[in-house]
Amino acid sequence: MLGIIIGREEGQLAAKGVCNPGSQVTGGYSEFKEVVPGTNWKTDLSQKTIKTALDQGMAPFGNARARCVVWNFPDQVPIHREPLHSPRADLVEKYPTYEDKPNHYRVLTRYKSEQKTDLAKEYPYVLTSGYRQPFYFLGQYRNIPWLRSFMVYPTAQINPETAKKHGIEDGDWIWIESPRGRIRQLVRVYPGIDPRVVMATANCFYPEEPGPLHGLTISSPNMLTSNEHFDPMYGSPDLTCLLCRISKVEEKDMKDIPRGAYRLQGYEGDIGTVPFGQDGKVYGGKR
Repeated sequence: MLGIIIGREEGQLAAKGVCNPGSQVTGGYSEFKEVVPGTNWKTDLSQKTIKTALDQGMAPFGNARARCVVWNFPDQVPIHREPLHSPRADLVEKYPTYEDKPNHYRVLTRYKSEQKTDLAKEYPYVLTSGYRQPFYFLGQYRNIPWLRSFMVYPTAQINPETAKKHGIEDGDWIWIESPRGRIRQLVRVYPGIDPRVVMATANCFYPEEPGPLHGLTISSPNMLTSNEHFDPMYGSPDLTCLLCRISKVEEKDMKDIPRGAYRLQGYEGDIGTVPFGQDGKVYGGKR
């Protein structure tokens, strides 16, 4: 009933005595296969293979150690490599990055030559674009009035300590700047964010603005990510390990912010209850 262990490395089965309570095999075993000829527990649509495993108190997918050798990763045994833009210059030498790759996904991709140890002096905050909202799906649905009412403007979060240091108050707009460029987002002062971190909203644009960009360059963190280095596995730009600096946006720099965002194209009515400071009229109001 049992097949062979799956993977490039042998000896990965669980040790003797490590098993589910009631298992007929008191130790490691591989996945169930050939209960129905030519199938395994994943491809047996009759589910007979799964039922057979459970009747024996065993897991249909086998019982093995976590895979420690990943043959298709740049580091087959995962090790720490300090981010290219790191706030810890002292760790760069200890945990170096990869050498530059001249033809990585058909482009020159910089790693070692991009890793600057003094960048944090000018850009002291770690920027992550991981601030997600449950009423949007990535960049979708910002044109739906009711959903837009929950967050009219792209919003960043910073710690009260960070805000005080820069003279920023809840409801202000801030510049978020990286070595590549800078954007503006409305700010929420929130104690749950580490003082060393800026949490920005990703995938944001203004559907009420003219195409084809629809205000993309105003607030999207995509304007901050580097086009010089990419993830070695998938070729994705760094989205959550950038360095940045922040400052308060002055009134003179607010002219291109869509102040009528609460009235979307094709919709003449009020979009509903709008959170404080995001009513499209008073964009920098105070409590």
